Amino acid sequence: MNIWSYRNHQQPKTDTRASGRMKIILSRKGIDSGALSGKMASPILPCGCLCSIPIPYRCGISYSDVHFGTRSFQQIIRELNPRWSNRLAHLDPDLRRDAVTSRPSGWRPAFGQIGAAAGHLINQGVGVGDLFVFFGWFRRTIEQNGKLTLIRRMCMDAT
Repeated sequence: MNIWSYRNHQQPKTDTRASGRMKIILSRKGIDSGALSGKMASPILPCGCLCSIPIPYRCGISYSDVHFGTRSFQQIIRELNPRWSNRLAHLDPDLRRDAVTSRPSGWRPAFGQIGAAAGHLINQGVGVGDLFVFFGWFRRTIEQNGKLTLIRRMCMDAT
């Protein structure tokens, strides 16, 4: 997987496996409570699958062109938040082949950083053999009357 998909930086030559020291990078992905990043959690679907919804972006792929199972992201989002007005997604990382129906020949999963984020990784010496751990904000859902609904409150059994 090529993580260096940006224009203004060189790929680091460091291979951390040779030194025996691996860096672990925590990387938040998907929509969250921020005004520019969706104002909602990504759903944990009734089947237990984590469905990470990509953040809105001014240019990118349409939410209606990205799927999780039989539903498009646009459909999932509208069921959970009818006031959602964003149309385009920043699909990064792009890891699931079946997320988009029309893939170019030779498509491979990809993760890329640009701008300041890319520069920070380079300045920290991140390279081949380092581990990225993606995390995000998720909430459980149930299906009611054929539509997804967020579970508002989780009751924890203290026994």
